[in-house]
Amino acid sequence: MRVVGVAQRTLISIVYIQQAAWTVMLLALIGLVAPVAVAQSSGQSLRSVQTPQIAPEIVEVNRQYRRGELAAATAGIDAFLTKDYANPRARFLRGLILTEQRKTDEAIEAFLAITREFPELPEPYNNLAVLYAGRGLYDQAHESLVAALRANPDDPVAQENLGDVYVRLAIKAYEQIKPVNPSTRNIKDKLTLLRELSASADRAKSNGVSTTPH
Repeated sequence: MRVVGVAQRTLISIVYIQQAAWTVMLLALIGLVAPVAVAQSSGQSLRSVQTPQIAPEIVEVNRQYRRGELAAATAGIDAFLTKDYANPRARFLRGLILTEQRKTDEAIEAFLAITREFPELPEPYNNLAVLYAGRGLYDQAHESLVAALRANPDDPVAQENLGDVYVRLAIKAYEQIKPVNPSTRNIKDKLTLLRELSASADRAKSNGVSTTPH
């Protein structure tokens, strides 16, 4: 999955690496780490919602999260949300913590809840796409990315992720074709090319190389 900033990744490769690698960088989108360039459009992002200052409690929870102190981070974010449950930054961070704890069902529900209340924000949809893709649910990942692009048609993260999902869906479709006649050789060639594309993205991830021009 390509994320905005350094150490970019693709969705094809991200489903095979530890989730911490992308969750840390996604924090940049909510202002919890150094800000990075984001495509300007009419859509909103978590950095532009009406919460101009980040609460000190959220900053501390983020520190705990990044140090791997997940129990403390969970307690801190839950305590904060009891008094400000509508805060999208805090809820997004809670979803990241749940993801890091491998509580995928709860993380999915957390991000889904954000999309229901803040449909104009693309970042939760992108996270959902990664979680769905990690389970091989590429149809759901596709739907999430389409929604992300409705929220921000110029979001480069969602645009690349959608392309990666199409590659996975194509592989899935070709794999389901039964070899009933000689013409299926052409299909096998296409499948080989798609798998090579997937493997190439995975190697690029391992070498720290972006698969998309900047």
